[in-house]
Amino acid sequence: MPPTRRHRRPLTTTSTAPPPAPAAPAGGLAGLGWDAGWDATSHAAGGSAPDAVPGRVARASADEGLDRTFADVAELAERCRFRDCAHRGEPDCAVAAAVADGVLSQRRVDSYRTLQRENAWLRGRYDARLRAEQRRAWRALSRAARSARQRRLPG
Repeated sequence: MPPTRRHRRPLTTTSTAPPPAPAAPAGGLAGLGWDAGWDATSHAAGGSAPDAVPGRVARASADEGLDRTFADVAELAERCRFRDCAHRGEPDCAVAAAVADGVLSQRRVDSYRTLQRENAWLRGRYDARLRAEQRRAWRALSRAARSARQRRLPG
């Protein structure tokens, strides 16, 4: 039984060939702070040794890129009273004060938080030590919730 065709156009060598790889932006990708999954390959000496592994640069510079993109939020965050401020109503929070004054939009702060969570998730995904710490923290939280539930239930 012949294979079914998914496309209406005839299958020729030109239509089945993979599309050409998109060209890198002028000046290379290093200036952008991310690699977008590009596989940088060196063909200078006739070889094809990979210069960079796709995704490595993105993980390494994600926090730096976030601080560059949200420079206004990062600058305000440095002025907060507490170094680990979550900007959710802590006393002397510069970011919350800027939102209240109308200097900074709440939507921008929400986007910043969302990207921070994504970066934290990525770090946990690729860093075994951090993943183990997160697992321990969740276990402790789960145990505390379980013991609180057991104390509430009449025994």
